Amino acid sequence: MTVVTLTRQATYNPDVTMEAFATGLFNHWGVGDATRNDGIMVLVLYQDRAMRIELGKGYSGAWDGVAKTVIDRSFLPKFRDNYYATGILEGVQDTVDTIAVPHSAGGEAPKGKGAPWWLAVIAVPFIWLFGGNWIKDRLMRLRKCPQCGQTGGLRATRRILQRATTRASGSGERTKYCTNCDYRMVSAYSISRILKSSSGSSFGGGSSGGGGASGRW
Repeated sequence: MTVVTLTRQATYNPDVTMEAFATGLFNHWGVGDATRNDGIMVLVLYQDRAMRIELGKGYSGAWDGVAKTVIDRSFLPKFRDNYYATGILEGVQDTVDTIAVPHSAGGEAPKGKGAPWWLAVIAVPFIWLFGGNWIKDRLMRLRKCPQCGQTGGLRATRRILQRATTRASGSGERTKYCTNCDYRMVSAYSISRILKSSSGSSFGGGSSGGGGASGRW
């Protein structure tokens, strides 16, 4: 799964619809596994006030309606109030809860409102593993500071010490601190080496047939 935020589509390809642009970008990168075609791409064009959840070919058409529900429920309300970071965080978690996890478990497209309670329980670990460092660091503010015990003050910054290449992994330094007290902890982290794929990206060669849903605010 990947999240793409761009200013406006016209900068890159003004001659196609947003849906065609999203599908082309998805396939160019090869999002998801090439065999399962289970990739998900969230595209946000904030100056165009438009977004899309693009789904891999492994999702049946029934999931398109679920994607639309997620957009209307979790992304657009925050975007309308210009809370883009919050909208992306909440929308990604809802996408994981409602689409990625049940589909990976072999389930059918859920019907009705919301996902089962057990999906919410495993949503944060799933994002922690697959959502990338950006989401990991921002979810941290939901946790209590180990020193002062307050919620909402934890932050993290990252500094790359050695960039990853196709032949070797890289390394970086992560600083976790609290805005409510003087808590501070510095730790090292590794950066996975860059993988090559047939599409020239670091994804798994998955493809989309244009499934998914779009929204505007």
